[in-house]
Amino acid sequence: MDFEYLLLNIDDGIATITINRPELLNAITPAVYHELKESLIILSSDSAVKALIITGAGNKAFIAGADIAAMSKMSSIEAMRFAAAGKEAVSRIEKISKPVIAIISAEQALQIGLVNQVVGAEQLMSETVQLAKKLLQKAPVALSMAKRCIHRAIGSDTDDGLEFEINCFAHCFSSQDQKEGMKAFLEKRSPIYKGY
Repeated sequence: MDFEYLLLNIDDGIATITINRPELLNAITPAVYHELKESLIILSSDSAVKALIITGAGNKAFIAGADIAAMSKMSSIEAMRFAAAGKEAVSRIEKISKPVIAIISAEQALQIGLVNQVVGAEQLMSETVQLAKKLLQKAPVALSMAKRCIHRAIGSDTDDGLEFEINCFAHCFSSQDQKEGMKAFLEKRSPIYKGY
């Protein structure tokens, strides 16, 4: 599928979605949200894609936020549709079973614990791809379950979150990847995960 506002590249199991409006600091419009949602639908069903990277074109901003010029022309109904499109896109990111990494460069994000690492702009893509490649070495079923547990924990009390984790843990044990991971550990070799 061709996109007007996104670039989509798939290489070695890693899909990179680039919001491509650098002249407007990658500001979001309803069309950008729609394309982001559509790209996530495509990537969620592509078994060759094991991890996603989301970034913005240019080196000034990941995403500046909503496109104010576009918003200034919206009626209240259009604004509601815009907000709903944003919710849909964000929900797709949350619910996709594959790891999603956003490229954001900010010291403050590190200080408040929003990000794990901060690197210079010249290293940003290579460091992010290295992180994605590291995730590719992990069991896809376990990564998917870990992601689900994290999202569930955000809106749950401790008991509910731990109960959900118990079920996800059991689900992992029903996978071939779990058996391969333990066997590889005991045999002191790298595991070969199949994703099931």
